[in-house]
Amino acid sequence: MTTLSADGLVTELRRVIRKGLPLDEKTAGDVLPHLRSTVARATHPDDLYSRLDSLNETLTDLVQDLDDETLGDAGRILFGLADGTRGTTLTVRRQKCAELLGYDVDHFRQHVELRILRLIGQALYRDLIRYRSRLSRPVTAYETSRPSPQLLDEDITAEEELVCRIWQHLYQVRAERIATYLATDEPDKEEHRAIEEGAAGRLNALADEFAETYAKRYISDGQLDYAVQGLEKLAVWRVGATAKPAAAPPDDAADGS
Repeated sequence: MTTLSADGLVTELRRVIRKGLPLDEKTAGDVLPHLRSTVARATHPDDLYSRLDSLNETLTDLVQDLDDETLGDAGRILFGLADGTRGTTLTVRRQKCAELLGYDVDHFRQHVELRILRLIGQALYRDLIRYRSRLSRPVTAYETSRPSPQLLDEDITAEEELVCRIWQHLYQVRAERIATYLATDEPDKEEHRAIEEGAAGRLNALADEFAETYAKRYISDGQLDYAVQGLEKLAVWRVGATAKPAAAPPDDAADGS
């Protein structure tokens, strides 16, 4: 699987606009079909055509959802998603964009087009670093070399803070449960169980706060993947999170949910 910077994704998006969406095995290149988020969404990750379906769906959604009042419609033309633009040449699409925005074609190509690609590149990058596969991953998937999410202006929100605090306590529960199994004597085990119990209580409260504050809004907006499924994963930890461990770790302690 491949991870890129936002600038690296812009370079790949230049390839995308040559023919426009949807991409096929010849126009997709060797990078985008192997993005972590593309592979994670694919029904059959090992199959190129399944990854292409995943990639085309993701890119289409990101371009269609571009809500910049000035560049949104031009972006949909540039990527061949606007009515009458699919299958047209890049030259024709650039001309349509320039006419829409009131620029000459050279100015659009040299300056405005890059702004559109950067907007989509940033959206794709944010999707890449935030998307979590519904499938279990081995521990090696969490290598320290993976990129850390950037802290952008749009991340400075109460919702983003709450999400981060949920994951903070989620992994504290996980860490203390692991520590309980590794402890060599009963006093140490009890200490880690007590810490886990406190973290689990805080996690429960935060998850309830998220559900009460944001879940209904996301459900009404149709963003089920980012709301219901996410909370469902947290619920795996919430059920029996403070129970004393048996002889072997339960599945939810090992699968990274």
